[in-house]
Amino acid sequence: MFTSILTSHFIKYLGIFLTIIGTPILFLDRSHGSELPLLLGLFFIFISREKVEDERSYTIRVSSLTIAFLVGYVIEQLTSYFFDKGFISWHLTEIKHFIIIVFGLAIILFYARLYADKE
Repeated sequence: MFTSILTSHFIKYLGIFLTIIGTPILFLDRSHGSELPLLLGLFFIFISREKVEDERSYTIRVSSLTIAFLVGYVIEQLTSYFFDKGFISWHLTEIKHFIIIVFGLAIILFYARLYADKE
């Protein structure tokens, strides 16, 4: 029962709702834990099942997460370098911000590759 709820389309809609609500909360509220709705929303969107879930979509999902992790790490290293040199005034210091970048990139890559490959 619980597994079917987590893999249903309900979890994707919950993720979209949390992402829409969490984005302005992240930028407007600087308190501890303000990034949690956005983080959960992106996670729920990423783990939600597609209407047709097969080996192809699973492979694309896993490879998109791998690519997103590598690109996110490069972004984190570049922002650290530019922050140290004084080119930018913000720094990715919390792991939650890194995870938000990784899940955001993974979702973009997954859906772009999933629907671009079908045509």
